[in-house]
Amino acid sequence: MKRISAVIFLLIIVLLSVYTHNTYAEDSSTSGTTVHTEINSLRQENHEASASRAADVETARKDLQEAKKDAISTFKENLIKIKDTRKQNIVSNINERISNRNDIWISRWNEVIKRLSTILDKIQKRSDEAAANGKDVSSVTAAISSARAAIVAAQSGIDTQSAKTYTIDISTDATLGTNVGSTISSFHTDVTNIITLLNTARKSVVTVYTAIRAVVGSGTPTPTVQP
Repeated sequence: MKRISAVIFLLIIVLLSVYTHNTYAEDSSTSGTTVHTEINSLRQENHEASASRAADVETARKDLQEAKKDAISTFKENLIKIKDTRKQNIVSNINERISNRNDIWISRWNEVIKRLSTILDKIQKRSDEAAANGKDVSSVTAAISSARAAIVAAQSGIDTQSAKTYTIDISTDATLGTNVGSTISSFHTDVTNIITLLNTARKSVVTVYTAIRAVVGSGTPTPTVQP
């Protein structure tokens, strides 16, 4: 009787072991499948988010182009109110020059931002290498953070500027000169603000460069060759 009980007990242990092993294997398989599914889900979400952002940018660009077309159309309609043909040509040329100059400068400013960001990325890489070699790069890290914030601020200003449309308000001949001057002054002020933001971004990148030089040095000095 005792022998039978012992055999039954051992059988129960074996069965429990097999059940536990199978259950663990199933859990592991399920867990692996779940993680894989979650990763794919995150990738899909990121892809959809990127596609959504690209679509938003494209929509905003089209809306901006339409707004500019409407503004130009309205300006041309109002331009007819000026009876003097010579004044019409002058006002039209000034308005067109402001618009063209704004587009040209926006393109150049974006190139400046791109170059500053590239320089900052290179310094960031050098800073990471210095940190891996045991260097204290806390000053560089702080300077990089400030520089990136300055670049973001400048880019934001440029984006805002790109959405602006400058059209001279035409109501009567009596106020035409004042309105032309007001539009030119407004454009000059906006441009000055962007240049200030860009100069701040440039100076912040120079500060980062100075900080990284203080950490890693300027390299091997060039030996002085005596004649």
